[in-house]
Amino acid sequence: MKRFFKGKLLLTGEYFVLHGAQSLALPIRLGQHFEFQSKHQQNILNWTSSAPATPSWFQASVQLQPLALLHASDAQKGKRLLAILEALNQLRPNFLATQGGELNTQLDFDPNWGLGSSSTLICFMAEWAAVNPYALLEQTFGGSGYDIACGNASQPLLYRKISSVPQVQPCNFTPTFKEQLYFVYRNKKQSSQAAIHQLKDKKPSKQHLEQMDALTQAVLNAADVEDFQKKLKAHETLVGNFLGQPPLQETHFADFNGTVKSLGAWGGDFFLAVGTAGTPAYFKSKGYSTCFSYNDLIL
Repeated sequence: MKRFFKGKLLLTGEYFVLHGAQSLALPIRLGQHFEFQSKHQQNILNWTSSAPATPSWFQASVQLQPLALLHASDAQKGKRLLAILEALNQLRPNFLATQGGELNTQLDFDPNWGLGSSSTLICFMAEWAAVNPYALLEQTFGGSGYDIACGNASQPLLYRKISSVPQVQPCNFTPTFKEQLYFVYRNKKQSSQAAIHQLKDKKPSKQHLEQMDALTQAVLNAADVEDFQKKLKAHETLVGNFLGQPPLQETHFADFNGTVKSLGAWGGDFFLAVGTAGTPAYFKSKGYSTCFSYNDLIL
């Protein structure tokens, strides 16, 4: 069994998407490849994960009946893998009993980039066991599920979750100014789970959600790059006020001749920069050397 699932970026709706706001999500060209070779006679699942410049990013051996972690090169990752397998057992009892063999995964990107190493894993595990991926996500990592929607998507999408039911709508996001859009890695990974936990008691108002819905539509349908930047700044202000945090451009890139927007959990991973051909050089001079153009990264 061989499968590939795409990584993701959330262009609008961070945090608010957890409470039913509409968001604009972008599946990316990079993702994670999976290959499972069954050996039914075995009661052991041997797991190997690789990433760029890291041939053995993670290795583990799992006893399937009864379920137990025999070895893991990283204890925390091993615990997480076992939790996912336990969730699979709950969603589809006895499935793992016949799944001994070798499972190899290959990430197209640095796992620290936050582009979907976890969500692509959930997509694969759910397909492998023929269970609902959103149900598996809920029992493991949690979150809105937009990243799961991106796993099999072939184009940008509008996503919202109402009463635990995901609503996914493919959309036509092909800005004429996409050559001015760049995605820059902030040199540190942000835990989405930790960000969600920190805000578990803080919920946006109905007015907040309506404003976010309107901004998502405005960003999607921006007439030109100036309009696009105006809407991004309004988005940063809305989220910043909700979080009680100043926007990234104010704190780090006040001299940037363009617009900066945080993506996903504020404080790490990637951000969007709207600028010129000189934008990558600007961020490199600031110490941010990982910079993708829109066409290089977005599907």
